[in-house]
Amino acid sequence: MEAVSLSRAKPLEELYEEVQSFDRVIVPDIPFGRALNRRLTRAQTGYFAVTPDQLVVGDRPGKADRLAFLDLVGETNQSWKQLAANIGEVLQCWEHCGSPTAILEYDRYDTAAIREVVDRIQTVDTRASRLSAYDLDQDLEIAVVGEQQLTTLQRSILPEDYTSISPFLQTDRDLPSVKLVESTTAITDLLLETVARNDPGDIAVVIEEGSRYLTLVEAAFDAAGVAYYGGPGFTDDPDHRAMLRLLRLSHASRSVTVGDARPILSQFGVIPPINHDGKRLEARPFPEANRVLELLETIPTGSVRGAIEIYERETEKELTTFTEELDRIGLLDAPADQRTIDDLTFYIHSFDIPFDRDDEGVTLASATGASYVDRPLVLFLGLDQGWARDMPPRPWIDRDRFFSRDLERFQLLIQSGTSHEFLVQDVANGQPVTPCIYLDACSDRSISRFADLTDVPPIRPFQRGASGFDLDIPTVTPSQFTTISQSSMNTFVHSPRDYAFSHLLESPESVPLEEGNLVHDFAEFAIANPSAIDTAVIEQAVDYMGSELAPFFDDGELALRKTTYHAWLTAIATYVDADPPHHLSVTIGEPSAGENPFATLFDLPVTTANTERWFEDEPLGIKGKIDLVHSDTHLVDFKRSTRDTSGAVVRAAAVDPPDSKPTFQAPMYLAYLRSVVPDRHLRFSLLYLRELVEDALMGDIDLAEASTTIEYHPTSFPSFVRSVPAYESLVEESYSKSRKTFEQLDYETYRTFWDNLNHDLTDELDIEPVKAPLTEHLIEHVGDYKYVRTGAGQALRHLEGIRDSSFFNEDIDAFEAFVESQIDDLNRYLRGDTRFPVADLVEEPEDRRLNHKELLLKDA
Repeated sequence: MEAVSLSRAKPLEELYEEVQSFDRVIVPDIPFGRALNRRLTRAQTGYFAVTPDQLVVGDRPGKADRLAFLDLVGETNQSWKQLAANIGEVLQCWEHCGSPTAILEYDRYDTAAIREVVDRIQTVDTRASRLSAYDLDQDLEIAVVGEQQLTTLQRSILPEDYTSISPFLQTDRDLPSVKLVESTTAITDLLLETVARNDPGDIAVVIEEGSRYLTLVEAAFDAAGVAYYGGPGFTDDPDHRAMLRLLRLSHASRSVTVGDARPILSQFGVIPPINHDGKRLEARPFPEANRVLELLETIPTGSVRGAIEIYERETEKELTTFTEELDRIGLLDAPADQRTIDDLTFYIHSFDIPFDRDDEGVTLASATGASYVDRPLVLFLGLDQGWARDMPPRPWIDRDRFFSRDLERFQLLIQSGTSHEFLVQDVANGQPVTPCIYLDACSDRSISRFADLTDVPPIRPFQRGASGFDLDIPTVTPSQFTTISQSSMNTFVHSPRDYAFSHLLESPESVPLEEGNLVHDFAEFAIANPSAIDTAVIEQAVDYMGSELAPFFDDGELALRKTTYHAWLTAIATYVDADPPHHLSVTIGEPSAGENPFATLFDLPVTTANTERWFEDEPLGIKGKIDLVHSDTHLVDFKRSTRDTSGAVVRAAAVDPPDSKPTFQAPMYLAYLRSVVPDRHLRFSLLYLRELVEDALMGDIDLAEASTTIEYHPTSFPSFVRSVPAYESLVEESYSKSRKTFEQLDYETYRTFWDNLNHDLTDELDIEPVKAPLTEHLIEHVGDYKYVRTGAGQALRHLEGIRDSSFFNEDIDAFEAFVESQIDDLNRYLRGDTRFPVADLVEEPEDRRLNHKELLLKDA
């Protein structure tokens, strides 16, 4: 791409002086024409400065593809989606080539469906047909400003004799100076501060449609009571959205959840508790559900008009614009069946439907749709890649002309207004923001990021004075946390702001949570009453679980879930029978509060010191609930996920740095157990019930295949390597050649090697410096055999495996220090010393693990 300079736009006064003597001035953009017309000092009959489109369709032209669609939709057998696509292709080619039949010159587009559209579109009254038939009066003195920005079709109205006037001077200018802003929040802060100091009618904001800025700006203006023009359209109207959702949900009534229906319910004045959101509406979890279900069942038997009347009756509102538009496209009296709803959904989301909005206040202008903004003060937000129009990949598009035409539009746009502010972000989501390609094209040096355009550091968010919501904020001292659970710590380390929202917002009841609670309740019941567990009890318990979870599933889904529940409970019963918990010599945790539903169901007690034990240790800063205390030194947790290896569990619990999917349950529970029984070898086991479903159905449960145990060694790793347990592990659990070798080596000889090793062991085993001397030692004491040489390497890999899949003293010490630092950070955020960041220790939180990803503005 050849670099060009930023051409200096002519001041409007100078441009007006140049064109004022002409009878008519053709311009590419309506705001451009209006700006020239306001400077007109003589009487004028008809238009002075005008766009080609205004000459044929007036001041408020509709979108050409929508108007053509409305004319043709009842004249063809093509589906709505196919028709809309074909109309778009024909009109676009007509625009760029000047003829409606030009598209047929391209073999790919010379199809029966395209030919039908070409034939029919020439018979209807469209903007394109009017432009093709229009001729400017040859007796008029015509000037054309910005001719390059006119399309071939628009230029077809020009007479043979006219004067082309450039909107640019013959001189260049420097690129505008930008203000780097740290976040989208800071941008809206600056925007509101600017509006507060000026007349909103004097301000325009140029912004990319569909960008992250647009929603924030609209929300900020709404909250601050700032009038603006050019905001939400037909599709964004809450009643229009709720009406469309009502139609769509009427054909999915058996699977509709309360959360699905909540936007409709809110319009009906019904606000059910948030904890019902995951439940099926058909389960009638709140009284008003009956009425809503009746409406959903009624709608498919009537017309769309009837559905609208139902909505209007329930909300006491009139959907006049919505009704008129559906009448225009012939769907108002159509049956409210799935095809009609699909067509309506496609139409509403595919076309820009005219919608009456306020035309006062701040003007919101499209970064790709405008070439000029006629306001004294213009704020440009973003200026990133989305500011360049996407070139359609069509053979009739001249790539070079498209680029130069849009470049000229961009150069005029960024010089609009008397005063300008360019507010940009250099970094978003932790990544550099790529500036609009035209900024680089207009510079004699490479512009790869916005920091290349300024030396001023980014502006941070600030507190506004009278802007925003009027809140009476009480003066309070925030609570200080002294302990944290493993689940909260997982969320906090992954994303502190996601953690904050989890505590601020009420969450709906979920299937995993409800199932998990019942599984743990049954485990507690089974461990306390092992002699009572038989097939009949399990089946009765499964039926109870099914009744409790029924609001979340239809009958077919519930039957499948009950099969899974039967497998889970059978696996738990098998585990309890195969390896019953031991009598405890120490007290570990406290009994958990709450009733056990299975104890109530079977009228049996659950008095046991081994299950559902709650602990909260302020000196360590940790708390949690233990599923099963199997012995003084062994804890067990029941999982419904797929099995992880011990190495994966240890890796997920890393603290320096944390894993991208942090999971701290194992070290937290081992740290607590270590505080109760210090200096002991400890175990933490995970029983993965999902792995046992198929086994339970087949009647052959292999507990070993579904269990993972993580060990804690009460010593440092270098000390462990020298220890008897390490030696015994090599003899009994290592690889085959390693076992064969060390079976012939006594412990004292083994220990002598490590004591005499001329290499300092650290927390990590560095194999290479140790392998050669260990091999020599084994050859000397066992013999020079191939299996001995192989066994030396296998032994070191086995010890390395223990290191990677176990916890040692230094690991739990580091974890305890990490917990302390995280609680300090949490309290610092709560005090308001700094904001809860979206990401901190984990650079890029995973969307799948975020509980409130729709609320997290990652660059704010």
